[in-house]
Amino acid sequence: MRIRTVVLLATAFLLTLGTSMASANSIATSTLTSSNGCCGAGPFGTVTINLTSPTMATITFTANAGYLFTDTHIVGVNVNATSWGVSGLTGTFLPGFNGLQLSNTGAGQMDGFGNMNQTFKQFDSFTWALQTVTFMLTNSSGIWTSAGNVLKTNGTAFDAAHIGQCSATPCTISTPFGANTGFAAEPKLPGGFVPEPASLVLFGTMLFAGALLAKRMMNA
Repeated sequence: MRIRTVVLLATAFLLTLGTSMASANSIATSTLTSSNGCCGAGPFGTVTINLTSPTMATITFTANAGYLFTDTHIVGVNVNATSWGVSGLTGTFLPGFNGLQLSNTGAGQMDGFGNMNQTFKQFDSFTWALQTVTFMLTNSSGIWTSAGNVLKTNGTAFDAAHIGQCSATPCTISTPFGANTGFAAEPKLPGGFVPEPASLVLFGTMLFAGALLAKRMMNA
């Protein structure tokens, strides 16, 4: 009886640890496939969420070849929390471009995709366009159970970006947008973000370890 109790406690501990580790080291991605009528057929870029703890997530927008992020409301997300902090706002730009002048603009309208409760701004004009935008969210009102839980739909999309299509691919300082600018987003799809397998593999490993430990202790 005592051995079985120890086995159950040890297995429960491993399962709890596995669940905690999975939720605290979770990655999810989505693709910016829909536009408000601009900028070619796409896809236009990707959004990656890296949940490093139950209350902290790093989000990175990356433009696909032939596209860059630009201007007011350069990127926006709909955060699944009632309060949060923003830190580590940064980005990357191509050779010849002017650099970074990013700022936090709070909630804002992403044309064609509704209001997002967290948006950012980059200095205007093609020469200030960015290839990536990255920021960290800290949940001050609760926890996120997975990377796919960090954002929620606003009824139309989970996230959106202000994009421009360069006049040639790859984008250079000599391939301006012209009139090909607008907004792109991840559409409203069942299930939203698709988690990467890493968390599932980790959880499966912890399950196997718990079962193995239980078997060995029962046979002891």
